[in-house]
Amino acid sequence: MTPKLYNVLKEQRLRALSPVVRGHVNTYLEWLKSIKPEEVVDAIEKGTTPQQAYKSLGLNPLRFGIAAARGFLKIAPKWGNALKEVATLDSALLTLKYENPATFKILEQYGERGTNFLRTWIDGSLEVLGVTKPAASGPN
Repeated sequence: MTPKLYNVLKEQRLRALSPVVRGHVNTYLEWLKSIKPEEVVDAIEKGTTPQQAYKSLGLNPLRFGIAAARGFLKIAPKWGNALKEVATLDSALLTLKYENPATFKILEQYGERGTNFLRTWIDGSLEVLGVTKPAASGPN
C-alpha cells in the first residue's frame, strides 16, 4: 500500500461514517498520530495499561473529555459499535505506519511484544470508553 492509497481509503472510510461518529474517529486517529516513541518505550517497559494511564490523569482536561465521550457512547451504543469497527489492530498499525512512522518503527523493533502492546492499548482504550466490558479477572 502506498501513502496515497492509504489516504484515499481513509477518506472513503471516514466519509461513510455518520458525522457524529466521524468526529470521534478523527479524535482516535489524532491520538494515534500524537503518540511519541519515547512514550511507547516507557509504557512497554513499565507495563503501563490504558486503565492505569487514565487513572493517573487526575483532574486533567483530557480525562474530562474522555468522560464526556464515555457518557455519549453509553447512551448511544451504536456509535460505540462503529468505533469498535474502526479501532482495530490492523487500522492502528496502518495509521501509525503512514502518519506516525517514528512510533511505528519503535513498535516494529519490539516485534510481537510491540504488537501485543498496541492490541492491549486498543482494547483497554475501548474499555476505558465503556465500549467494551472489562476482561474477567481470575480469582483473587
